Amino acid sequence: MANLLFGVDIGSKYTKVVVLEHGVKTRLVNGFLFPTQFKVGKDGDKQVDPELFIKAIGSFIPTESLRHAKIAVNLPPMSITALSVYLPLMSRKELSFTAINEAKQKMIPVSGPNHIFDCLFLGETMINKIPRAEVLVIRTEKFYVQRILDIFKSVEEFPVLISPASTILPNIVPKEAWKKDRAVVIVDIGASYLKISICSDAHMVFMRNIVFGLDDIIQDFSRQLSINAAGVEGIIKNHGIPDIPFEPKDKVAIAEEIMRQKYEASLASPTSSEAQVNLLELRLLWQPHIERIAQELRRSFVFYNERSEGRKIEQVFFTGGGSYIKNLRKILSSHVGGECLEVNPFAQIPHELSIDHKFKEEIASSAIFASAASLAFGIPLKKAAKQVQINFLPVELKQKEALAAKRMI
Repeated sequence: MANLLFGVDIGSKYTKVVVLEHGVKTRLVNGFLFPTQFKVGKDGDKQVDPELFIKAIGSFIPTESLRHAKIAVNLPPMSITALSVYLPLMSRKELSFTAINEAKQKMIPVSGPNHIFDCLFLGETMINKIPRAEVLVIRTEKFYVQRILDIFKSVEEFPVLISPASTILPNIVPKEAWKKDRAVVIVDIGASYLKISICSDAHMVFMRNIVFGLDDIIQDFSRQLSINAAGVEGIIKNHGIPDIPFEPKDKVAIAEEIMRQKYEASLASPTSSEAQVNLLELRLLWQPHIERIAQELRRSFVFYNERSEGRKIEQVFFTGGGSYIKNLRKILSSHVGGECLEVNPFAQIPHELSIDHKFKEEIASSAIFASAASLAFGIPLKKAAKQVQINFLPVELKQKEALAAKRMI
């Protein structure tokens, strides 16, 4: 009997859902997105509205499908702190305890009673010619996990995997990208966050979440162009980053050229009431945001190179809404070097989507569903003897899942 696997990526603006069917072969059977519905909680902070969330999913697929599926959900970026620690070789049980204890002392801000930890053994490495065990420790807070569980209470089906999508994304990077003494970078440019993950040997070893995203760029453009946010989104979708000759050093000359082009445009269509975007002006507005993204990438590269004793970074893979922006990858490649690529999480699996599927084009060609897809692919289908991924599912629910599997057998 085939299993339905749901990968749910809850974003600050949109929620992306990928549905896989795992049988003899894994195939994509559905994928959709919808605006994430929030409400103000008792403590005054914004959180997902469970009723509206399940209702939104039910508008695409029968809610009953959730009750017979395995579900994986991502943790929000602001809830995650990651740290790689290097320890003397010891047993796995001692290694986990020691790694978490060391991370508690080193993580910033200081760990408190509401924090919970999970860790993943990445392998053995040589540091100053001494063998060491490398362990990735992830910290989050209890109430973020509880909020995810609360969302699915109404369908009486709890997730089997609650994890940062960044730790699972390496699973959908092409296998040929993993080379000896080489690292891969995964950049997710979302609505509110810029997430940078550096991976080695198909494991995440370094992660940064920067509070900066597409919404900040849209707001800046809206203010400077005096166009509403919806209009700016349309401009970015249509033009991306204009591919025109551009030298940012001489801003006075650029401003004069923009004024000249606008004057000529007004002479060509003096009665036109439609606002026309000037491509040179648009390119100028993009420049500080490009420089900021490039700077954050370079800063991450330098930090990683110092810790990895010179491992080289040759490829940068893009996911999230930023993967839609025309020319972004090409321009960033010229700023930071290396090959900038887009992740297609469904390149190796068959599609079973109807011709009139609303998001068929996005699923087939874009990486916006990468996090949701990686979560679905990462769902544990068998009870492995050792942990293979970060999972903040409460212990009692893990035991319940194991007991249900035994009864079925």
